[in-house]
Amino acid sequence: MISYSELKPRIEKSKEKIKKAFNLFPFENISDIPIALTTYTYWLDGKEKKNKPYDYFYDSDVQLKHQIEGFTRHFENLDDDYIPYLMPIMGTCILQSIYGCEVKRYKNRDLTVTGTCIKDKNDLDNLKIEGNFENYWMTGEILNRIKYFRNNSDFPVSITDPQSPLDMLAQMIGHVNFCYFLKDYPQAIKRGLEVLNQTLIKWIKKQKEFNGEAINECHGALNGVPPKGIGVWVADDDSIWVNPDFYREMIVPLHSKLFSTFSAGILHYCGNSSQHIENFRKIDGLRGICLNSMGDLAMVRELQEKLGDQICIILLDICPIESELDGFLKAIKKKLIPRGLIIQMIIPEAIGAKNGGYVFTHRDPIKTANKILKTLRS
Repeated sequence: MISYSELKPRIEKSKEKIKKAFNLFPFENISDIPIALTTYTYWLDGKEKKNKPYDYFYDSDVQLKHQIEGFTRHFENLDDDYIPYLMPIMGTCILQSIYGCEVKRYKNRDLTVTGTCIKDKNDLDNLKIEGNFENYWMTGEILNRIKYFRNNSDFPVSITDPQSPLDMLAQMIGHVNFCYFLKDYPQAIKRGLEVLNQTLIKWIKKQKEFNGEAINECHGALNGVPPKGIGVWVADDDSIWVNPDFYREMIVPLHSKLFSTFSAGILHYCGNSSQHIENFRKIDGLRGICLNSMGDLAMVRELQEKLGDQICIILLDICPIESELDGFLKAIKKKLIPRGLIIQMIIPEAIGAKNGGYVFTHRDPIKTANKILKTLRS
């Protein structure tokens, strides 16, 4: 299998190109921008059943080998701007689990939250900042996995998938009850979000102690690697359904604190959060938005027009099915502005985008990726 050191010359070229995009370099054409395609994913949803390794989420060696095998296939067959890194992953429920949320374990699927842990205001009021991450099962396992990855390969190791305080608290309360709590106990919600943000910051710092990242660098951010000076990213998918006033009052200060702690950061969400465009401008240290637009390129263009003088836009869409791919690629070239843009499309072998949703499909990600590169670079 391939090693990181073998890829260094190619990686350095890609890093320079990506740095230009984050610095809002005025690329003239879509063919000139960084294109970093994902032909393998560190999560297992979207893979053919036969290609989902048993015990992937519980065995560090299985996870390590599966990820490096994916890098190897990619770099042997593609010439894009993808930069590899190892992701210690168990799911998106890590911190929720230490607060008491029930987590369902699967053998070859991401672990998921299946029950709430905040039943009433008293539970919410009793939330406290957590540490001692080595003493909890999931956080302790992630730290052990980081150590294993570093001891057994030369690939950089990232922090695990970081969920925003909003995403976490909505799961811990339940989305419907979150809305009732927000109406009845707004200050308790605000305090709960602040507690989770402080825990998240402590958790990221702890992981950086283990993976060797500097405070202002990020070895991986949702299949991409930002330039030095950007030390964190966070998934904020629930931003799509909350109103701008709530977000401005309760979420913007938290993201500003998180990003400034790590020099700067990247915000991720799936869907449309355009109601927050003015709020995004107010987030200190926001250097990029990495979004799955679910095919809504008009919305991406709006982000570029209204935020493109300030931040990089990273298009992280799931690749459309074959019958819709050509039209999507042509639309990218026609509608999107090259300045400050990175294409970071994900190509699962068994799932494809169609009409703003997803359907099952069967494809060779390498073959599809080469088609994407040929079209976008022509």
